[in-house]
Amino acid sequence: MHESKERDVIVAVFDRRLTTLGGAHSSERNAWKMRGMGGKWAALISGHVSEMTAIADAVKMGTAKLPRGKWREYSRSCANFYRDERKRLIESQILIDYDINSYREYVSLRKNYRELFDSIGDKVREFDQNLSLLMCGFDSADKPHIFSITGAGHIEYCDLIGHGEVGSGSFAATVSLDRSSYDKWKPLEDCIYWVLAAKFAAESADGVGPETAMLVFTPNSPPGAGEFFLSEEIEELRNKWNEMSRIPDGATAIITNGLKEFNWLNG
Repeated sequence: MHESKERDVIVAVFDRRLTTLGGAHSSERNAWKMRGMGGKWAALISGHVSEMTAIADAVKMGTAKLPRGKWREYSRSCANFYRDERKRLIESQILIDYDINSYREYVSLRKNYRELFDSIGDKVREFDQNLSLLMCGFDSADKPHIFSITGAGHIEYCDLIGHGEVGSGSFAATVSLDRSSYDKWKPLEDCIYWVLAAKFAAESADGVGPETAMLVFTPNSPPGAGEFFLSEEIEELRNKWNEMSRIPDGATAIITNGLKEFNWLNG
């Protein structure tokens, strides 16, 4: 996010890679990973498309009539509907193979059938690794907010640091933003570059595609929509990022002088 006295803006960047068939197949340019969630809120999904489509729909429908002004309460409601749908998905995709009819029945195994419970639990944890929802939007005072809901339904609030990441590339993106000393109060142009650079860095992770979409939106933008950056502009910025020197000017000279002190270069 970007904040200033003139305007507050949210910058959303995501890849276009679509993962289906339980992770067995992926393709480029088929996925639009941002969805309008009603009001002034949008969501970016990450993980397996089937599960996350169901979860995003459940969150949108469940919160449709809830007030959005108290955004912290809104975030908790989103997490509750996320968790409820996650349980239904676990029932239909994991528990069905064990003739277990409900999530409650699965939890009851913990007491008397611990080995079976733990065995199913391993599959549930693997399932949870592919569930990520990044929520961004504006409250009734038009102030921007970002929070994520991941795994079993854990909430992480991102307003203080001004950015949030989900998915397999989240670690690389976070490191990139931290190294750039991302500051949401800096000029919007700086924030946009830092966010795009984080996306480029995230492409080193498995599952993150090179095709990039970016939207910049304000409280007045339609839900889940905003101003597009053209792919040509993004690719031009990618080229600039790739051309950056990975070794700062003068660094090798310092190292050479240090090695000379030990006569390493002479023998």
